[in-house]
Amino acid sequence: MILSIPNGGLRDKRTAMVLKSTGLYAGAADLLVVFRGWVCFVEVKTETGTQSPAQKDFELHCKEAGIPYRLVRSLQEFQQLILPRDYA
Repeated sequence: MILSIPNGGLRDKRTAMVLKSTGLYAGAADLLVVFRGWVCFVEVKTETGTQSPAQKDFELHCKEAGIPYRLVRSLQEFQQLILPRDYA
């Protein structure tokens, strides 16, 4: 199961307040991958993309909680992360 986390994009102030009150988490990774009890947050960046300070904080919070966090820069990197070795 792969879920996207719609944290990005421009919003008006009211919409941002509503989203924050319902669980919006600044810097949350782009994807949540769940497979057979394994959970991993995945941030997707271009080859030159960089993490924002909020994204770096989120990564640190994941690591402190013992939750895997990966940054991938290509479809191939993502496939290597989620596919069994026989399929990657």
